[in-house]
Amino acid sequence: LDVQMLTPVIWSRMPNHFLAPETGRVQCMEPLVMMALHIPEENRCIDILELSERTDLMKFHYHTLKLYGSVCALGNNRVSHALCSHVDESQLFYAIENTYLPGPIRSGYYDLLISMHLESAKRNRLMTNKEFIVPMTDDTRSITLYSDAEKAHALPGVGLTTCLRPKLHFAPTGFVGTNADIYTLSPIIPLQMLKDHALSMLTEAVQDGGQAMRDPVGGSVEFHFVPILKLISTLLIMGVYDDSDVKHILKLIEPSVFTDGENPAEELEAGKTGDAEQHLVSKEEGTEVKEEEEQVEGENEGELLDEGMGEEEEEELEEEEEDEVEPEEEEEEEYEKQAGKEGKEDEHAAEKTDREKTTDGEDKGEDEKEAGAAEPEVKEEEDVGEGLLHMKLPESVKLQMCTLLQYFCDCELRHRVEAIIAFSDMFVNQVQTNQRHRYNDLMQAFTMSAAETARKTREFRSPPQEQVLFSCSGETMQPWY
Repeated sequence: LDVQMLTPVIWSRMPNHFLAPETGRVQCMEPLVMMALHIPEENRCIDILELSERTDLMKFHYHTLKLYGSVCALGNNRVSHALCSHVDESQLFYAIENTYLPGPIRSGYYDLLISMHLESAKRNRLMTNKEFIVPMTDDTRSITLYSDAEKAHALPGVGLTTCLRPKLHFAPTGFVGTNADIYTLSPIIPLQMLKDHALSMLTEAVQDGGQAMRDPVGGSVEFHFVPILKLISTLLIMGVYDDSDVKHILKLIEPSVFTDGENPAEELEAGKTGDAEQHLVSKEEGTEVKEEEEQVEGENEGELLDEGMGEEEEEELEEEEEDEVEPEEEEEEEYEKQAGKEGKEDEHAAEKTDREKTTDGEDKGEDEKEAGAAEPEVKEEEDVGEGLLHMKLPESVKLQMCTLLQYFCDCELRHRVEAIIAFSDMFVNQVQTNQRHRYNDLMQAFTMSAAETARKTREFRSPPQEQVLFSCSGETMQPWY
């Protein structure tokens, strides 16, 4: 039996026209970027960050990146342009900026970036590293060995340099083309963006490396520092960084040595010495004024005596002088009393401390031992945050640091060669000027005998090398400085 029941319902009339609401549009201007790894055997893609859980795939991908970098070796720029279709600029920048990549993959992408885009320019610079071609311009003549009058060495790699070095040349990326000239140069990459990223990453690495990191970038300190230091060394050799960036890198290496100005402690000491000198000068001026006043008073007394002062007036003057002397004597006595009281209090305090030491000697000895053991730990913690040279680094990072410091040694050698060339040009110019003046004086002297003329003109009749040696010996050379 089917039973149907009707229930009462209240119906309401709908309007003929509805409201017209306006809604806002949601838009994401910066999309979320991720890098996927395609597995053709399984016909699927996985996030590249998942390789930390798949060691077999991570090893295969790392060796693939090493293979890409190896085929780009020795200036094989045609392969570099072809590889830009497989690993483009966006992938490289994503890989070097991502701090969650596994260590081998991170190192592989850094090496691939250097091999594809930067290795040719770096190799050209290193090939001419021992060649010093210095044009004799006004800029070259202005180079000096020391940066200031105090003969303090400037920072290495900072300052003017005029030595001719190979310039940077890049070509636009061409995957397929018939123009053979394109493949003679490395594919282009934005160096300004790359150097800014590298410098910021090195700064973060040094700041994080100075603390006790639980999870370093790449999984270890080696994978954290080696790729960044390798990229920084390459960009420095290419000459991409300016003076301010080089100063910042030097401060990250050793801030206590590579500093531009004076230390705050030195400035405070200089201010204290200046205040002390001013205090001494004011004291000397005060003593001079007192001496002048005493001289004036003596002269006045002499004049009064000459004028015939009476005995009563003389007695009044003597009483005034005694009144002036008495307050000074009273002040000295009060000062001596206070000093005596302070000395007694110090003696009592010393006796009390001796008694406390005898009673609590053992406890204090143990406390001092604990404090002595804690002090080296504090010093070590302070030294860790000072720079790369104070950190405990593995051997691979130390090797990259040696490469980085070798660049600064080459810069210092180049600066010294340029300074010697500038000094030689100035010295030879002044020697020749002095020689010209002496020659003109001889030509204008008509009273010399033939023997004397022959003796004095022997220098000018000699070969150039002997003339230089004769001028530098100082026998007949007049002071030209």
